[in-house]
Amino acid sequence: MIGPAGFGLNGYLTSASPLAYRIDFENRTNATAPAQQVVITDQLSTNDNWSTFNISEFGFGDRIIALPPGVQHLETNLSMSFLGTDIEVQVQIGIDSKTGLIRARFQSIDPSTSLPPPVNIGFLPPEDGTGRDQGHVTYNIRARSGVATGVQLRNVALISFDGQTVISTDQIDPLNAAAGVDPTRQCLASAAG
Repeated sequence: MIGPAGFGLNGYLTSASPLAYRIDFENRTNATAPAQQVVITDQLSTNDNWSTFNISEFGFGDRIIALPPGVQHLETNLSMSFLGTDIEVQVQIGIDSKTGLIRARFQSIDPSTSLPPPVNIGFLPPEDGTGRDQGHVTYNIRARSGVATGVQLRNVALISFDGQTVISTDQIDPLNAAAGVDPTRQCLASAAG
């Protein structure tokens, strides 16, 4: 996860400064199949102004979809082919305005049945050096006005591939949650009042 840098040693940002975040995900090199479903959740802080949430872009493989300002919820289907099989990727991204939880879901669907395709077909193949195995979601948000100077704005997202174990973006080892977290992998900025 990549977040705003801010100014100075403590990364200060004003409430007028947009906080830009990018959540990256990729299928592993040793994955036995392409990912059919990726689910991302990102619980925003109560110090963020949830009403200013704006999805700016999403993508996977060679597809990058830029969005106009003001998009808080998106549902779309994108057609693609994998190993000669036509599939659709259902994309849903949005925020729960009552809880501040961002949720993004990418789901491979067989367009003729509206069900998942066979297990060897999916939108995100294993990593092979081409970039086809990578995806991302970017969004902007602003801090709530009146947040005291020095309050830390910390952000960590959770990612799950095909219903498997959830991976935190600040994990030391993405395959072993027991290895702990690395605070330097947490997106951190400080409010400048």
